[in-house]
Amino acid sequence: MKKDQVSILIERRNEIDREILNLRNRKQGLDEAISLLQSGEVEKKEGVKDTILSLLSAAGQTGLNAEGVVSAATNKSIKLKKTTVSSMLSRMKAEKELVYDGHNYRLAQSYINGAPH
Repeated sequence: MKKDQVSILIERRNEIDREILNLRNRKQGLDEAISLLQSGEVEKKEGVKDTILSLLSAAGQTGLNAEGVVSAATNKSIKLKKTTVSSMLSRMKAEKELVYDGHNYRLAQSYINGAPH
């Protein structure tokens, strides 16, 4: 009987340890979210796309690559992550909004001529 009681108490203690670990992980996630919000690095996809379109429009026929977009955005005090920009550029190319020459992206002529944004 004593052995069963000890096993029950040990199992309950292990459950509490798992709950504590879960709460610590949740707290860490909240701390990271707070840090991202405070640093201004949280991005909305629509805002990223609009920013990219604006920067590519300003670049004209020269165009920009992902690094160029991030740099141009930084010059305007806009924080963009290169991975997000690269992904968005590829998606926009697949949707025929952009053309890519192997080095830089440019607005597609059909997009410039008034295709819906």
